[in-house]
Amino acid sequence: MRILRLWVVTSFIFGIGEIFRAWFAFQNPDKTPKSIFQFRFWETLLTGSMQKIVVVNFGCNVLYILGRWIQYLFLGRLRELESHKSGDRIRDYVLMKTVFIGAIVGSGDGEDDDKEILIWFVWLSLVGFLKHFGLLCRDRLEYMTLSIRSSVSAYARLLSLLLLVCAGNLALA
Repeated sequence: MRILRLWVVTSFIFGIGEIFRAWFAFQNPDKTPKSIFQFRFWETLLTGSMQKIVVVNFGCNVLYILGRWIQYLFLGRLRELESHKSGDRIRDYVLMKTVFIGAIVGSGDGEDDDKEILIWFVWLSLVGFLKHFGLLCRDRLEYMTLSIRSSVSAYARLLSLLLLVCAGNLALA
């Protein structure tokens, strides 16, 4: 666990550094205020292959930190069975989507493969993130229906997480 924390912190620092590097290297010729939502900023950020790796790694770590925070906020500490199921589901999802992205890239013509891979990676990461929390809610609800000591606040937190997942799904649609 200590190595994972070190990896996340190191990746986070490198990712923030890369974003600052791109921000200061970003030239805006039309004199409008700089924004991270401008396409030119993302072109500056993702110029080389090493920058792409750092930014993708940073994005994965941000999703990891956000996921852990959401988990502790809404679900608390996961039970051992939930944790084991969660790990298995994530591994299966990543493996299947890696094969899927490989098939898409393999069938392409070779142009703009990096951009296409990044778009698919971001999309599938967000969808998998929401799917993961939906399945965690299902597992927790199964446990709570069989448990004697389920409080109303636990059901309310679970319902609010499900509503948040539904809102995220609607935003991605």
